[in-house]
Amino acid sequence: MTRLYGQDPFSLVLVHGGPGAAGSMSILADNLSEEMGVIESLQTKLTIDDLIEELHQDIVGSTKNKVTLVGHSWGAMLSLLFTNRYPKIVERLILIGCPPLTPDFSEQITSNRFRRLSPYEAEMFNKHVEQLAKISDSVNAAESFKIIEELTYRTDNYSPMDLETIHRKVLFNPEVFGSVWSEAEKLRRDGKFSSILGKIKVPIFLIHGTFDPHPVDSVIQTMKSSGAKYTYIPIENCGHTPFFEKSISSEFHHLIQFISTFSTKPVKYTGKIPACGVYCGNCPSFTKEKNPCSGAEFNSEKCKRCKTFHQCCEKNGITHCYQCKIFPCTVFKTFSKRWLKHGQNFIQNQKIIKTIGEQGFLKLCR
Repeated sequence: MTRLYGQDPFSLVLVHGGPGAAGSMSILADNLSEEMGVIESLQTKLTIDDLIEELHQDIVGSTKNKVTLVGHSWGAMLSLLFTNRYPKIVERLILIGCPPLTPDFSEQITSNRFRRLSPYEAEMFNKHVEQLAKISDSVNAAESFKIIEELTYRTDNYSPMDLETIHRKVLFNPEVFGSVWSEAEKLRRDGKFSSILGKIKVPIFLIHGTFDPHPVDSVIQTMKSSGAKYTYIPIENCGHTPFFEKSISSEFHHLIQFISTFSTKPVKYTGKIPACGVYCGNCPSFTKEKNPCSGAEFNSEKCKRCKTFHQCCEKNGITHCYQCKIFPCTVFKTFSKRWLKHGQNFIQNQKIIKTIGEQGFLKLCR
């Protein structure tokens, strides 16, 4: 089952977590649909094999294009399993808040959460997780799902928007959780994810909030040991679900769009991002000269190549234009428009820099 957002071509597929939290990525889908076609896959099946096939049908029934899979939490794990089975359909993988892919660190999630709960709340959490596993008791399972959601809303997020907004389009299915998660844990214990990572040849982008209780070190360790081709993008002051965070939810989709529309990697850039938000890798002048400028933090004069400004507000401590209260101003918009033909969207670049920082942005472009 799918929800389609935006216009054809549909090249981005959102794979939600839970399991059983269908529609939980709708906020991200809404934001992305302003610029691109999005498929939001809603998981309904009760086995992982059936979920993989359901996702396949959702994709081939909506587009003939290769797609970027954006998997959140459990959806990141499902996206890996899907890509292993259907590698020709997937162009790249974006994994948001990926849980540990081996059993070694799985208990650390609970301990991280419990540090953010009272002893009574921790006891309630354990009780309802056990209740949720009893899928035959659907009434109590639904209530347990709700309580767990309320507790993880506090433990897993840094400064989230209100629950009513988050749950606006969510169709919780406790039965899917009870059936699928126990199977996922078995696959993790059996080393399934470690074994398939080395076979996945598409680029993997690992996005993880620094406040996320899911330990990212374990995922990175598994990626490294398997030889996976990955890029790690940490987001400061962010929890398990970046698109729920008040401070970055309105900018986060620019990061996803930027990653998902890579066709080829730009020329390696060894300098820094100028204040105007330029990444010069696709600039004809830069690629010819191969001599990057020193960047906004070191150069307050105009760029010698594109003849535009670097630091219009150095005296006010502004090194990137997104920091300005009138961003994007008329001058910036005019300047930005001229560079669209070179594949640079400086307004979008600024919003990405705001979300993941200068070094994070550089990492994407190398």
